[in-house]
Amino acid sequence: MAQSLGADQFSGQTQDAERKELLSTLTPLVPPDFFAPKAPPAAPGMTFGTPTAFGAGWRQGFVGLSGIAWLDNDVNDNDVDGSMSFGAGFGDASETVGVELSVGIISLTNNFADSGTVGAKIHKIIPDTDGLGVALGWDNVLNWGDAKKAEDTAYVVASKKFILRPEADHQYPLSVSLGVGTGTFRTINDIAADNNDLNLFGSVGVQVLPKLSVASSWTGSQLNVGFGVVPFDSPLAVTIGFNDVTEKKSLGAAFAMNVGYSFSF
Repeated sequence: MAQSLGADQFSGQTQDAERKELLSTLTPLVPPDFFAPKAPPAAPGMTFGTPTAFGAGWRQGFVGLSGIAWLDNDVNDNDVDGSMSFGAGFGDASETVGVELSVGIISLTNNFADSGTVGAKIHKIIPDTDGLGVALGWDNVLNWGDAKKAEDTAYVVASKKFILRPEADHQYPLSVSLGVGTGTFRTINDIAADNNDLNLFGSVGVQVLPKLSVASSWTGSQLNVGFGVVPFDSPLAVTIGFNDVTEKKSLGAAFAMNVGYSFSF
C-alpha cells in the first residue's frame, strides 16, 4: 500500500476528526426501489457512500449498521469502528413530497451513542420523467457530542434511473446521481482551509444480476467502490466495498460494510 500522507499535509483536520466525519457518512446503502409501493421485496442498492434523491415514504422505516476497517494501521491506531442509523418516512414523494427523518450514531466502539446526529431529507419524484427524483437534505440538523464539531452538511441531489436493456429478461437498471453539498462533500483544499463551500458529489451503479449490483461514488474528496447484494428474499441489503481507494485522505483506504433493513409500520 502506498504511504498515506499525514493530516497536516492534506487537511486541517486531525485524524480523529477525519475518522468521525467518515463514520458519519457510513449510512447503510438502501436501494431506491425499497421505498417504491409496488417494488419487489428485495433489490441490491446502487450507490455507495453518497446520498440519492430517493427516500422513505409514509410509514416506512429503516435501520442499518455500518463497519469500517482501515487498511494502514501505521496511521490509524483505532483501525476498526462502526456506526448505525435508523429513521422513518412521511408523505408521498410521487403525489406531493416525501420527508425522511433519520438518527445517526457515529461511533459504536467508544462510549456508545455519546455522539450523533439527526438529519432530514425532503424528496420528490418528478411526474412523467420515468424515474427522475430530486431531494434537499441536511444531515446534521441536530447533533450532540463530538458531532457538534463537524461542519454543517447540507445538499441538493438529483437521481435518475435508466433501463439499459428494456427487452431483456434482466433489464440492467442503472442509477445515476449528481449533487452539490457542504460539510462531508468538501474538497480536500476546503477542509484544509476550514472552509465550508459547496462541492460536487455523485454516484453511478448498475444492477448486473437480480440480487447483485456494482457501484462507485465520488464524495467530493474521495473515491469509493463497492457492490451490493441481497442475500435473502427480504428487504435486507448488504454492501461491501472500499472507501478512498486512491488514498487522498490521511487515513488512507478502508474496507467498509453496510447492512440496511427496511420495513413498514
